[in-house]
Amino acid sequence: MDSKWVAIWGNALTCDDFKPANYAKDVTLRYTIVSSATGNKLRFRFSNTYGYEDVTLSKVTVGKFDDNGYVIGIKPVTFNEKTAGVICKGEYLYSDEIDFSVAFQDKIALSIYLSDYTDLHTAIKTAGPLTNNLFASGDFTQEKLIPGALCEAANTTYFLDTVETKAQSDAKSLITFGDSITAQSWPEWLALRLINSNRSDICVVRKGISGSRVLREYNCLSLKKYGHAGVLRFEQDVSNVAGADRVFVLHGINDIIHPQEGRAFRPMTDLPTADDLIAGFEKYIEIAHKHNLKIYFATITPFNGWSSYEDTRDQIRAEVNAWIRSNTIADGFIDFDKAVQNSEDTTKLKAEYDSGDHLHPSLEGGKAIAQCIPENFLK
Repeated sequence: MDSKWVAIWGNALTCDDFKPANYAKDVTLRYTIVSSATGNKLRFRFSNTYGYEDVTLSKVTVGKFDDNGYVIGIKPVTFNEKTAGVICKGEYLYSDEIDFSVAFQDKIALSIYLSDYTDLHTAIKTAGPLTNNLFASGDFTQEKLIPGALCEAANTTYFLDTVETKAQSDAKSLITFGDSITAQSWPEWLALRLINSNRSDICVVRKGISGSRVLREYNCLSLKKYGHAGVLRFEQDVSNVAGADRVFVLHGINDIIHPQEGRAFRPMTDLPTADDLIAGFEKYIEIAHKHNLKIYFATITPFNGWSSYEDTRDQIRAEVNAWIRSNTIADGFIDFDKAVQNSEDTTKLKAEYDSGDHLHPSLEGGKAIAQCIPENFLK
């Protein structure tokens, strides 16, 4: 059967919080990637798009977790046949192609050793049932197991942007694009839904950045982590995903909730109209179709109880959701709003689907979102 490169995992990296720990030395990062496809080669894309200095990956290895949690079959990941790779400031770096057999549901272990002081600004925080990162002091890239006393769990991924395999020709990638709700659990629940249905032909790639807005971005250090405006980053994020044929978009809540009186970098003049947001979504549609991607919009979920909630803001959400449900230029819509809303007050999240801040869904809320996606959108 013919084969092609397909992204089996991915994230939208951005700028990590500014803090003293933005530099690290003599550390190993170990990431777990669950494969939703079968392939015979691997390659990795690393990003330093938000870094302030070049980054040297001193040593990188890949293996598989066995049933006991040990990493077996460890192989070096090389860059132009060298064991170390340099990601230039503001750029990407591809590894060499590696002969490495990957089976459906395999757990891949990628280990990165940083020997010298390394700028850690390019990163993303995620959460969900498949997020399982570790970091440890010292070089553990060749070790089958990092003892629990020597490592800590982390929900931050540094530098690793995409994992690709040479998969069967019918395999596809599905991109999930958005803000913090997409950086949280629903894309991972969707991946598990597909895995549990024995779907080895479709892989979920996440492009969610906490704080991301559709129309605007922040030009200050403390909020740079929110990334570029969606209308600026959308094309970059969806056009370079190998094997992708569709994108699910959940975006816009931050455009509605961020502007506040007295906030220097989020003034009330930033508050969009529904028509403003819809124009941004129409730009997404134009870009997606230009790259032969189907695009499905999710309705924006409830936020009554969040600190900046006002009825006038919720009216913007309602008008945008009405457009999402009725427009004919996207390829379809997914009713996330209906899936998680409180039936007695639809401006609120259902209690068991509320993480506690009245904006972000809980783990169960993320699962409900993943379950509500129509099966025909996954064919």
